Amino acid sequence: LTMNAHVPITPTEELIQTGVIPDPRDRMTAARKASILGAIANGTIRSADALILYTMSEDELGSWAEQYKHHGHKGLKATFRHRPVSTAD
Repeated sequence: LTMNAHVPITPTEELIQTGVIPDPRDRMTAARKASILGAIANGTIRSADALILYTMSEDELGSWAEQYKHHGHKGLKATFRHRPVSTAD
């Protein structure tokens, strides 16, 4: 006896399957970080849910948001290093 019952998916799983938010099993790139921040900003996913789904801390998410705010997409790259502007005369 085989069972081919339809297993309902959660709204979050649907968002992942349709590409609205990145799959948490994929490597986290700057584009995926930006996608998560955008989904939070437009109300697609709550930040509390994103913290759980992507197993990250509030500090990490906050850091992404700050880096994006101040440096755009490049600020989310793992290789990005902020260099303060020199104030030397």
